[in-house]
Amino acid sequence: NVTILGDLTVTGNDITFGNGATIVNTSTSLLTITEAEILLPTTSKLSFHDAAGGENILASSDGHLEINAGTTLDMTAPTVDINAATAVTIDGPAVTIADSAAGAPILHLTNTHAGAASAELRFNKDSASGADSDVMGKISFYGTDDSDNAHEELAYMDAYIVEADHGSEAAGMRFFVA
Repeated sequence: NVTILGDLTVTGNDITFGNGATIVNTSTSLLTITEAEILLPTTSKLSFHDAAGGENILASSDGHLEINAGTTLDMTAPTVDINAATAVTIDGPAVTIADSAAGAPILHLTNTHAGAASAELRFNKDSASGADSDVMGKISFYGTDDSDNAHEELAYMDAYIVEADHGSEAAGMRFFVA
């Protein structure tokens, strides 16, 4: 275990700690520190804080980079770019986009293809046994009343399966208001 009190300075291959201790030309089978990078050549974890919080970065041998946070992973910047060649997957119960500016937030789906295809907002109902009356997707609108009570659903639309039999599939759309 290493505890650093004060500053940590990297100059060339040398690391100087706030207490004046220096590590020179650091290279072991588990860690290599050069002017250009700190390299963990195995599937070792780079851990932060303490083991109980679980904050670490891990790179597996198959190219998977995992960032683990004890409670929250914050990214703060004027712009955050996420670039993926095939897909961006979010596995969680909710995604929240919030802003206090008038007319915001806005979700843009932009397709730059010069053809008849467009962007798509797709709801996939992927159960093992589709059945009549299954709701395939729902768009809901919530608001507060003039007493500023908790948000409540004031309108929604959904798409549902009318007939689930193979070869005879049929669907419907419904619109509801409070």
